[in-house]
Amino acid sequence: MLGINDTASDVFGIKANNRSYESRGIQSVANFNFGNHIYSDIEIGIRYHEDEEDRFQWTDRFAFENMEMVRTTVATKGTESNRISSAKSMAAHVLYKVTINHLTITPGLRYEDMTFERMDYGKSDPDRTGSNLKTSENNVNVYIPGIGANYIFSNDLTLFGGIHKGFATSGQY
Repeated sequence: MLGINDTASDVFGIKANNRSYESRGIQSVANFNFGNHIYSDIEIGIRYHEDEEDRFQWTDRFAFENMEMVRTTVATKGTESNRISSAKSMAAHVLYKVTINHLTITPGLRYEDMTFERMDYGKSDPDRTGSNLKTSENNVNVYIPGIGANYIFSNDLTLFGGIHKGFATSGQY
């Protein structure tokens, strides 16, 4: 069983998975509707968003002594993952919904402009002086179209469907 016998120093490592997150943004949506027999609704929206993750991690080393786990080496903070990753995104969309009797058709288009950045200070620069700083940046721009339709036969029966372009961001790299 683990811990019954004493071990050598620094046999076990426990990583301080220290990280912090920050997220902020603003969004606005406007709707314009008109028409009687043919009802129309136009939605226009825009969003700006920023995210940041700061990893400042270290691994302390431990041993078992007298059936207790004892820290044998106190690590220097920032000697494991030591990086700041961020993302900035601007998205805009337009949606046009037209309803004629029981049929609603909704075409739409979304645009995304995303920039990902990373500053990796490395394991040997816990003070973040930038002596071994590695940076990377990736920019993604994409148009995402789609169209949906809905037909109401009765209060109990509705038929709907759509075709939409799928999208998953590539992320940091």
